[in-house]
Amino acid sequence: MPITEAIPDDFELWPTGTAPWFMPSVFGNVGEGFIPFDPFAAPPLPTIEEQSAAMALPVFTVQGIPTTTAHVGDTITFDVPGQSQIWLYQTKDGQLQWNAAYAVPSAYTLLPVDVGHYQTYAYQLQGGTYGALLGTTSIDVLPLGGAIDTITSSPLLLYGGLALAAYLLLRR
Repeated sequence: MPITEAIPDDFELWPTGTAPWFMPSVFGNVGEGFIPFDPFAAPPLPTIEEQSAAMALPVFTVQGIPTTTAHVGDTITFDVPGQSQIWLYQTKDGQLQWNAAYAVPSAYTLLPVDVGHYQTYAYQLQGGTYGALLGTTSIDVLPLGGAIDTITSSPLLLYGGLALAAYLLLRR
């Protein structure tokens, strides 16, 4: 009997919507099982070669001038020339901010909560999810005064300063 006749009609190699995984170890293949397949999972980050080969480079502009730095209060425009819809994957200070379809161009006025470093990856939108990489860009959003100031805004520094002032006043 051929092998294909011995397999029941309702047999599934992997349950629908999953992919196999295992974790090899010195004790054997522990943790064998199935992991869910998520079509909205983060797209793979591009290699340097893919980034340099990208054709439609995404760009941030302030008053029509391309930039990699903007300040609170600026109105920035994000665009991927030649595209009207993309799949946008964006992080702010290493934390995921956006991983979904996105219409371009788009304009936004920066607020104080927007201060940070943004890394942006633009992908073609294919079938409701990400396709080929179009390009990458980044932007630093700075407060009105300039550089991001984490030392002077630290609660520890504030409490330490108050404690020192109280000590000096009570010492008299």
